[in-house]
Order: sequence, then C-alpha cells, then structure tokens
Amino acid sequence: MYKEKGMVLGAWIIMSNHVHLIFRAREKNPQRLLQSFKSSTAKELIELIKTNPQESKRERYLWFMQLAAKRNKTTKNDIQFWQQHNKPIELWSNDAIQKNLDYIHNNPVVSGEVAEPHHYLYSSAIDYASGKGMLNLHLML
Repeated sequence: MYKEKGMVLGAWIIMSNHVHLIFRAREKNPQRLLQSFKSSTAKELIELIKTNPQESKRERYLWFMQLAAKRNKTTKNDIQFWQQHNKPIELWSNDAIQKNLDYIHNNPVVSGEVAEPHHYLYSSAIDYASGKGMLNLHLML
C-alpha cells in the first residue's frame, strides 16, 4: 500500500500505543501522503479488529475508538483509529537521520520489551542490523 501512494519507507516501528515512520514522499507531498496512509490503514486495521475471531479485546478497542471520535469535533466518522495530530520532523542530514533511527529502534529497549533493538519483531531495526525484516525498505544510511 505505501508504495502505491508514493511513500518510500526508510524505517518504522509499531509500539503498543504509537507508531514511528521515517519516509520520503516521492512527489514532495508528505502531509497529504501521511493523511492518505492514516486513512487507508485505519480502515484496514478497524476491519481486522472487528473480524478477527482471536481478538479478545475487540469490544474494548472499539469502545475506545468510538469515544475518541465523540471527543473529536472535527472527525466525520463514528470511530477514530489514529489521533488527528502528527509530529513530523524533517530530517535534513545523515546525523539527523541516524539520531532518529536510533531513537525509534531503541523504543522497545527503553520500554523493557527486548534487550536489543533488532530482536523486536514490529520494527525495521533488523534491516539496519544486516537482517531482513517484514517490509521492503529503502535504507536511509
């Protein structure tokens, strides 16, 4: 999905309560690209939560997303997966890229989930440690 939208993915991590992406927009439209990414992934993830018979916390997740939509006066939906704000940072140098790669990949180490960044499954850290992760990436360094 991300390739078709013009996103060149360089790094990623999914934590229990947030996501980090490092990407480049092919057409220099990062805000529109991120909005499109969030919209399409929200639809897919909500559907997965609703239909996965192994999801034991389905009702709780859906309740939280409905509550978020009710509290947000700008949403048009009755359910909200992503928060509406983003915290984009432009990475202008190799030093800035390395600093942010280290930061996102060390999230699960800091939270105590793994001892080494490349041991965390839902991350691109393995790609930067000469392994192969879950997604195809354009390595940033």
